[in-house]
Amino acid sequence: MSWGGYLSLRAAAFEPRIKRVTALPAHFNGLDVALRQMFPGQARALVSLLRAEERKGVEALVADQRKFSTVFYWVITQGMHIIGTTTPYDCLQAETRHQVRAFAHLVKQDVLLTAAEQDHLFPPECLEQEVHALVCASSVTTRVFTAREGGKQHCQVGNSALAMRQMINWLTLLRTAAGPP
Repeated sequence: MSWGGYLSLRAAAFEPRIKRVTALPAHFNGLDVALRQMFPGQARALVSLLRAEERKGVEALVADQRKFSTVFYWVITQGMHIIGTTTPYDCLQAETRHQVRAFAHLVKQDVLLTAAEQDHLFPPECLEQEVHALVCASSVTTRVFTAREGGKQHCQVGNSALAMRQMINWLTLLRTAAGPP
C-alpha cells in the first residue's frame, strides 16, 4: 500500500519467485508525490535545485513550503522515514531514483494496478503511466476506486475493505483461470 505500490513492483522486477504483484496504488515517479503538494512555480524551482545538487537551496525551499502545507510537511517527513534519510535533500534526491520506468520491462508477473479518483498523493494518471510501462507483464489489470463506492481517497481510506476485496477477487480469478496446480 502507498509507497509499497512502488516497492512491490520493484521487488517483482528482480525476484522471479514472485508470481503476482499488486500496486495499491500505482506509483510511477517518486519525486512527483512531493512536487504535487507544492505551490505553483515552486516544483520547477525544486527540480532545478535538485539537478544542480544545491543542498542549501533545496533545504531552504522545503523549509518554506513545509510552513504552509501540512500535506507537504507530511510527505517529506514520511518520505525520510520510508527511505531512511535524515534530511529533506537526501530524501528528495533518493526519490528522483524511484522510477518505475527504470525496471518496468523486468516485471513479468501478473499485475494489479489500482488508483483512487481523488487520491491527493498518487492520482489516476500514475496508473496509466504504469500500464504503458509494464510491456513484459504477463497480465495487467487496473481498477480505479470511486467516491460512489467510498474508495476515492489514498489507499481507500474510508473503505479499505473494498481494496482488500478487490485484491482477493483478482487473486482468486487468476488461480481459477490457471486451473489446479
